[in-house]
Amino acid sequence: DIIGHLADRAETHTALGREMRLSAMAAGFTTTLEEELDYRVEARNVHMIESTMRDIHAGSPELQEIAIPAVYSDASTRRVLTMDVMDGSPLSSAGDRLEALGAEARHQLSQTLMETVIEQILVYGVFHADLHPGNVFIRDDGTLGRVDFGAIGIVQRSQREHLAAFLLSAASDDDVSAADALLLIVDAPEDLDVDAFRHDIGIALTSVQHWPRGEGSIFTMMLDVIRKHHLALPSTLASAFRS
Repeated sequence: DIIGHLADRAETHTALGREMRLSAMAAGFTTTLEEELDYRVEARNVHMIESTMRDIHAGSPELQEIAIPAVYSDASTRRVLTMDVMDGSPLSSAGDRLEALGAEARHQLSQTLMETVIEQILVYGVFHADLHPGNVFIRDDGTLGRVDFGAIGIVQRSQREHLAAFLLSAASDDDVSAADALLLIVDAPEDLDVDAFRHDIGIALTSVQHWPRGEGSIFTMMLDVIRKHHLALPSTLASAFRS
């Protein structure tokens, strides 16, 4: 209630609040927050993620599977979630173990995680919306696992197609196509300076190609450009960018 009230006031009384559609943004946030307090929702989310994982592995059997803890529905309620314990350690506290694996093994794990997340977002439209190093585990057998599915993102097919077009354009350093693809996703104000927007997209795409390896993120830069030009990004796609 507090978040909704403040967002409504900001949207009513400030230009930035109106441009960013703060009421809609707050509604999406509070809906997610309420869902995270109902473990029946998380149990359903786990089953949805499991479904995408089965499809991904069926289509790419060479891709290493990422473990997801099984949920025991008969022993779960709105306030209790019963599931398997995930063995191993979260990446946030597994620095020594990751170092001991060696560069090739780390590369394989990162490739597995990246391909899985990208495929979940772009192909199946269901993905982990709170993906951070505390929710990704390096297991005792050296494989990966994921936990905490209180929040998942769901992207409809049309948005997935626009997002894929953006990624392909970004990979090709095509600032015009990348900007046009983003404009199909975001809610742009009528007075948007399209040339300036394309310019900033181009600067970001060129810069990221020459950054030190592993530093920064193209998605973070895109979010900065979107905010700079007062564009409203749907909450699910903002979650996809973060993931």
